Amino acid sequence: MKKLSCNQRGFTLIEIIAVLVILGVIATTAIPKYLDMRREAVIKAANAALHELNTRERMKLLERKLKDGQGPNPAPGETATVGERTGHKGWQ
Repeated sequence: MKKLSCNQRGFTLIEIIAVLVILGVIATTAIPKYLDMRREAVIKAANAALHELNTRERMKLLERKLKDGQGPNPAPGETATVGERTGHKGWQ
């Protein structure tokens, strides 16, 4: 084994404990913030999925209207909406 020279020294126990205490304080503040951010991200992802489903449903309804020859807008004198004609209530 190599002997340590006079200017090669390790960390003292007090320095290691001080670093561990600092890391503990940082962890107690960072972990709850991380969990809150994760929860918010899951909620936003779920909302985005719902909006996408809503958009896809509206697109399918419009495609069906165009296929049936009804066009995107009601004919003059026709006041019924898409939902009233198809029985669709929408995402109110």
